[in-house]
Amino acid sequence: MDFPEVNRAADQLMAAIRETETYREYQALRESVMGDAESRALLRRYSQAQSGLQMAALAGMEPRQEDVEAFERLSALLYADDLLTDYLLAKMKVQKLVAGLLERITQEVGLDVPIS
Repeated sequence: MDFPEVNRAADQLMAAIRETETYREYQALRESVMGDAESRALLRRYSQAQSGLQMAALAGMEPRQEDVEAFERLSALLYADDLLTDYLLAKMKVQKLVAGLLERITQEVGLDVPIS
């Protein structure tokens, strides 16, 4: 099904999001971080480790100790770098913005979708 009015509104919403200081800061930091191969690789490893721990938690399982330790080491490396820390914080702010919008939309259309 095609919903041109909704698509136009979504385009306008995306344009408004892109104009926020929160998004512009995130994009600038993202470009800087992703331009560095070492930072990109560290973020990829961190994301994989984080996902593994989250999957174990969702499955109701205790994560393996070596997985927890690997995640902690990667976290320490990431947060020791000010640029990477700023990037992750900016990313969280954009995720919070998007989550808030999704929550509002689901409430307005009457869907019972837990966001948090």
